[in-house]
Order: sequence, then structure tokens, then C-alpha cells
Amino acid sequence: SASASWSAGREVLEPRREPTRVELTVSYRTPEEVLDFAAPTLMAAAPDLTPPRPVRRAGHSPSVDQVSREEFVATLADVTRREVDAVAPGRVAVIVTGERVDEIVTILRSKGLDAIDPRDQESKGLGADLIVLSAEGANGLEFDGVVVIEPGQIASRGARGGTFITARGLRTLYVALTRPTRRLAIVAVEPLPET
Repeated sequence: SASASWSAGREVLEPRREPTRVELTVSYRTPEEVLDFAAPTLMAAAPDLTPPRPVRRAGHSPSVDQVSREEFVATLADVTRREVDAVAPGRVAVIVTGERVDEIVTILRSKGLDAIDPRDQESKGLGADLIVLSAEGANGLEFDGVVVIEPGQIASRGARGGTFITARGLRTLYVALTRPTRRLAIVAVEPLPET
């Protein structure tokens, strides 16, 4: 839990004076539409935290495309292209579980999209217009648009067998959902988490 990691961090750092924990309550980056969409995930992951209050709207509600396995590739390409066009000349991140980064880069490139894995030393890294990023590596980053793939897979992070939702997974999903400054899209074949 967050409080357990806070205590562990204090023990490791051995501060000279008692640290103060301050909860951030205002979001200047993430728009209201995205925070409203992500709030139930935060409440399930960390019920003791208050969802941040947004100061602005983006004018676009998050989209959710739940499709069959056969429709996945075409839908992913269409949705990603739509988001790239909508935020141009901004940046889009496609966020997925770490195990699927290479697969998604390959799919998007096969559909004519210039997607890169920012870990590739020969690429533009995080400065590229379209990147595919692991959900576990998205913390602290921001993009104009974000496409989250298979929220259920992200939400089961840390589960033995990867088939059920975990608090850790929900925290990771919340981070993924709140990376956009403008637009959020979801593409999934598997059932979506209740949140």
C-alpha cells in the first residue's frame, strides 16, 4: 500500500527531522473529462486518497472501443491514427503492458504509423510523435493524447497468473489513464475492469 511504502521510504532515508506528507488535490495538467473517467479506478486502488480536482476541461470525452479479437488490429490503427491527427503536431503515447510493447509497435508500423519504442537507442526516444510505452514506465510522463490498450491486462499487474485485478494493477492503470493533457482513448478485446 501507499502508506506502507511511505513508511519503508522513511526508514531507508533516515530523515533528520520528521517529514510531512502532503496530498496534492489540484490537477493543472489532466483535464476534467479524463480525471472523471479515471476517478473510480483511483478510488478502488487507493480509497484513502482524494481524487484531484481539475482546473480545466479539454472539450473531449474519453472514447472506449471494445472489439473482437479479429477487429483489434484495424481498430487500434484507426483509433491511434485519429488521436495522432487530433493532437498534431503534439505527441501520442500508446500504453500497454510491458510484455506487449514490441507487438504493438509492429502492428502500428504495419499499418503505416511511425510508432517507436522509446527504449530503442536509435529512436527519438520520448520526444517522438508516436511512442508505445509500458504502463509500468508511464509514471511522471505526459502526452497530448494517450491510447490505453487492454486496461484489464494492466489492472491485473502483479497477479499470479495475471487473471485478476490487483490494487497495484489498478494504481498502474490509473497512472496510464491520467497521462494525457488533452485526449484519452481505450481499445480492448478483454473485458474492462469494473472501474
